Amino acid sequence: MVVVIPAYKPDEKMLTLIDQLLRETDYRIVVVNDGSGADFDRIFAQIPPQVTLLTHEVNRGKGAGMKTAIRHILEHMPDEDGVVFADADGQHLVKDIIAVTEEMRAHPDALVLGSRAFTGNVPLRSRLGNKITLGVFTLSSGVRIHDTQTGLRAFSLDTARKLVELEGDRYEYEMNMLMAAARMHIPFREVMIETVYIEENKSSHFNVWRDSLRIYGVILKFAASSLIAFAVDFALLWLLTRLTAPLGAWSLTLSIVIARVFSAFVNYSINKKLVFEHEGHAARSLGQYAALATFILLANAGLMNLLVNVCHWALFPAKLLVECALYVVSFCVQRLFIFK
Repeated sequence: MVVVIPAYKPDEKMLTLIDQLLRETDYRIVVVNDGSGADFDRIFAQIPPQVTLLTHEVNRGKGAGMKTAIRHILEHMPDEDGVVFADADGQHLVKDIIAVTEEMRAHPDALVLGSRAFTGNVPLRSRLGNKITLGVFTLSSGVRIHDTQTGLRAFSLDTARKLVELEGDRYEYEMNMLMAAARMHIPFREVMIETVYIEENKSSHFNVWRDSLRIYGVILKFAASSLIAFAVDFALLWLLTRLTAPLGAWSLTLSIVIARVFSAFVNYSINKKLVFEHEGHAARSLGQYAALATFILLANAGLMNLLVNVCHWALFPAKLLVECALYVVSFCVQRLFIFK
């Protein structure tokens, strides 16, 4: 078993973790210095000689460090059982690293996560961030786990070969790994571990805004695509209801259908090329999207007529409520089936 510690500007806590691992386990250890700079050479110089040290000359990101380690292990340590990743900041205890490793050995086909319960004195940004990411991951993948942000995770070298070429060089790589595992039907196993935050997690190099944008990239692009389609849909709906007013009760239904056809084509084009970057046959995905759009259209028309003609709601709040209600359905179907 190989323990990988990606490190960017670490302190003595990393040295303590390495010392404990050497004393309490027979695991091989690989440390990746991710361009920490000359000021941290003294820390890396204290790493024992039996530990493999890999170095990036410039900071490339945690994901890049993880992939550098995986490639080195696949080439130079191909007979090991697998790889387990642990953070350099002291948040992962040796007993939990061992527990995750043993779970992986018992289930070598699985991706094993050291999941935190987020109880006790947990920083707000960590507690809130995990809740949001859990919701995004569950909606995006259909898989429910307790902790998507854990850096303590283990998998076999066979699984490593499948995950090493994924996109992402920074924190988004860890989320991409989970998404890919769900897509490849790699089973998830969780080991509940102790939640450790030292000095309110000040040593973390996670940039809340920059790295969150990377992690939530797909869901944010989908939201932008939906907003564009919504704007097209509502503008056409507003115009057509006025042009077709002489048709009476049929005006709203006809306007909804025409506006939705145009906005649906806009939405499909953006989602295929920019959101999910789907490379499959356009005819198949377009047919599936048309079926989804038909269902959404019928639901939209039915709910709009109910709210506007029966409940006498104003057009805009009715439209806003219906679109929000159907938004989650549309995302899940597109992500899991049409542009999977």
